[in-house]
Amino acid sequence: MRHIIKDVVEMAYMDNGGTIDIEYSASYISDDLKEAVLEIIDGFDHSIITDKREVAKFSHRFFLLEKRSNSLFSDVAICFMGVLEKMGYTINDIPKEATLLVKFDGIKEEMEFDYLDLAVFAKDNTLVDFNIKD
Repeated sequence: MRHIIKDVVEMAYMDNGGTIDIEYSASYISDDLKEAVLEIIDGFDHSIITDKREVAKFSHRFFLLEKRSNSLFSDVAICFMGVLEKMGYTINDIPKEATLLVKFDGIKEEMEFDYLDLAVFAKDNTLVDFNIKD
């Protein structure tokens, strides 16, 4: 049985925004990791992913990257792993069969990241700062 944590969020990215479905799933999710994942996914709602400090400074909820990858999908995964790391988790806390699915309604595309993808994003993370609290 797979455990799934998902939500539909509204967020801004580059010069546009839209509805994004974010889904994290694994065969087992500890209670503390579940709480952290819920907080992160909820933190994407009404947020912006940017690499411009001045935009982040004037945004209530934001993810500030050193450099955007120009891929909404990759940048969501980078932010997800970056926040987990700043919460004290490592890639070793993520189950090996975990996946992160990101669907963007604006372009009708989706991308699923497996454990190895998430490990790469954790290793080469460029998340500088973030605020996901109300």
